[in-house]
Amino acid sequence: MEVGKLTKKIIFIIRDLGAKGGGAERVLSIISNSLAKDYSIHIVQLYNNSNELFYKFDKDIRISTIGVKYSPAKLTKVINLFRQIIYIGKILRQYRPDYAIGFMHSSFIPLALSYPIHLNKNIFGSEHINFENYKKKYLERFLYIVSIFFLKKITITTDKVKDKFPYVYRRKMITINNPFFCHLGLQKMKDFDKKNAFEILSVGRFFEQKNHITLIKAFHFLKEDFPNIRLKIIGGGPLKEEYRKTIRENKVTDIEIIDFTDKISRYFLLADIFVMPSIYESHGMVTNEALCLGKPVVAFKSCPGTSELIKHGFNGFLADGNFDNFKSLALEISRLLSSPDLYKKISQNAYESSKSKQNNDSIIQSWKDLLS
Repeated sequence: MEVGKLTKKIIFIIRDLGAKGGGAERVLSIISNSLAKDYSIHIVQLYNNSNELFYKFDKDIRISTIGVKYSPAKLTKVINLFRQIIYIGKILRQYRPDYAIGFMHSSFIPLALSYPIHLNKNIFGSEHINFENYKKKYLERFLYIVSIFFLKKITITTDKVKDKFPYVYRRKMITINNPFFCHLGLQKMKDFDKKNAFEILSVGRFFEQKNHITLIKAFHFLKEDFPNIRLKIIGGGPLKEEYRKTIRENKVTDIEIIDFTDKISRYFLLADIFVMPSIYESHGMVTNEALCLGKPVVAFKSCPGTSELIKHGFNGFLADGNFDNFKSLALEISRLLSSPDLYKKISQNAYESSKSKQNNDSIIQSWKDLLS
């Protein structure tokens, strides 16, 4: 941002920038860093009391926190929502931004409901999850619907994910793809050698949605025919011990459970195959990054977001069946393990398909157009 230049002000609101490996948090870092060249940016966190940031932000971006303490207890969550509504309303009334954007429903719901306090009509939501997430969350769905009346627009990552939402939500939604960076460029692709260990990688938070248990079972199923394979699962979350328990009970070897790290790029480079076993995704950033480095991707066909990025038999493979069908997932992984020629072809296609999708400049321009 040029010094002395009269710029418009944007306030982004997000749950917590200290969350390790969060996809939406990473998207916000890319978007806000890009917009900081032309706008004055202030990011408000709802819960990050430590003020530690997992991703890097431009020095001109102001970052603050409301400091509400998170609790999973239902009564506390309701009390916190009222606190957030009041705090957000006061912040917008004090700073009078030209635009305010809530990243994820945990932020844009209190932003929208704070409208009677700040009366700012240029407020937006940015959705980063599939409607599947809300099916059994009746209170959140109700608050979401109420919020829609106050929000000018809601960004959504893909048309396919948008189409899963009922019309009452969809009518305010506009599709803007997630940006991503393949900052390492194309590295020399690894030669397929059955004598060496073949490395499978998966990245994602340790939540039920990510479906890593099915991947662990698929890996165990593959081990008998492909004893030289290894699996690394990188992430963090409440299911970490359950993953380890599943590994112990099945007596599986050569699996590593690794905490999120800012050095994750080296794991991508060392991997041969990337597997995204998720039940639902809005738009897989890590999937795009894997493709960008020439890594074939295996996922489930019925997973929105990810299945839009993968063309079966071209840049990866899509497994049929239910999300607990580890044999179906194992079958698609085995296609790549069984044929060096097929692996090489899919790997090259993965890179080419990613290169054709990467256009961050147009994505940032879409954000500017939204705010104009």
